[in-house]
Amino acid sequence: MQLRLKPLAAFLAALFAASQAGAGTIPAAHVYHNHMPNFWPFYAVDPLAKYNATAIGAPVRYTYDADVIKLKNNPPAGYSYYLPASLGGAIMPHDDLVAYYTPDAKTGAYQYWPMQVANEMQSWSGAKGQVHVTMSGAVINNVQSLASAQNVPGYSNSNWGASWLNTWNTLKTANNYRTLDTVHFTGHHSMGPLVGPDYFLKDLVYQNVTLAQPYFLGNSFVASKGFFPTELGFSERLIPTLAKLGVQWSVIGNNHFSRTLKDYPYASFDASGDTLTSPPNRAELRNTSALGSWVAANMAHEQQVVVNKFPFASTPHWVRHVDPATGAVTRLAGIPVSQNGSWLEGWEGAVRSTSWRPTPAWKRASSSWWRTTATIPAAAPVRSAPGKPATRPPAAATATASASTNTCAPSRFPTATCSTCRTVPGSTRATLRPTPPGTTGTCPS
Repeated sequence: MQLRLKPLAAFLAALFAASQAGAGTIPAAHVYHNHMPNFWPFYAVDPLAKYNATAIGAPVRYTYDADVIKLKNNPPAGYSYYLPASLGGAIMPHDDLVAYYTPDAKTGAYQYWPMQVANEMQSWSGAKGQVHVTMSGAVINNVQSLASAQNVPGYSNSNWGASWLNTWNTLKTANNYRTLDTVHFTGHHSMGPLVGPDYFLKDLVYQNVTLAQPYFLGNSFVASKGFFPTELGFSERLIPTLAKLGVQWSVIGNNHFSRTLKDYPYASFDASGDTLTSPPNRAELRNTSALGSWVAANMAHEQQVVVNKFPFASTPHWVRHVDPATGAVTRLAGIPVSQNGSWLEGWEGAVRSTSWRPTPAWKRASSSWWRTTATIPAAAPVRSAPGKPATRPPAAATATASASTNTCAPSRFPTATCSTCRTVPGSTRATLRPTPPGTTGTCPS
């Protein structure tokens, strides 16, 4: 299989103080979600003999992808993994790993694009925004194997991790956060809610250990405070494990917030709508929001729709776990990510969201590069649970998408530059647009 690169929804991880009483403008950033699986879990023709011959303390692991390519070109004696004759009899794995790794979407995203975007973010945001990356442990080790073996075009730099390390160490925001932030992730792309807490913790630790390898961040590695759940698959059951690693916030699909509202529109959306999932269990409807209205957006290139109520679905919320045996409470800040915007950008490389309100005329001529801010309305507290006081997370984060190509050019906007923008009052969006006469706005990125 071949996985799409997902330069996913933009959001903020650094904790910025509110700039005004009652509402804080929050700089936001770009997220790269980089992963490539290990395509062939081959160990040896005679696994027991190889294991017995392995020195104590030496690694016992599957074959990295550069070595899988070698194996296919020159299989060892006794290798028995071939497709059936009826299917052509080709050697397995059938995947063409050279073709998988060669496109720019792989060579760039793994080796230099995130660092370039981090430098752009530093400039455009006034050193306030961040670029968050899930560079999975699996893809780090595979890229290292390719750079060592030199058997795939585009991976000729044996010291490819140096640019990651240099940007990680030297590029800081105005309040001393790392502009390039490698957020927590399950190193083998495992789905946390499905694998159980023990393996979930193991894969998180594997990820951090890989980030700290000499060929990547080495001894400079410091764990992030953020977490990106595989395929945005989140459950409150993950929170106690994440808390063990010091995680303070997690990306969560925005429609999952909407599915906790008591006025969820059951009459309009059944199992044929709302991303083709069943309507939420009524026991999960524990929150209220009197602001805004319900919006159904068609999923890009799909038959589903995403159902949300804004601004509730674009506002950070505390998410907590209560241990049923002890009553112990752990919590983190849930950062809403645009489900539909992320999907659309993954397909088309550029996206902007207007689902929550009509697009004003002044916004219709636009660049395909934009970033986001968030304003937390003073009138919209978050209820953590029925009967509990209204609470809000710290001025922390929001999520929507930023495009992966920069076509913002002064020639397109003769009276504006790429640093000119307009923040829609009360929205979660700031876009690189010509600022209409008589208007004001802030654009951190």
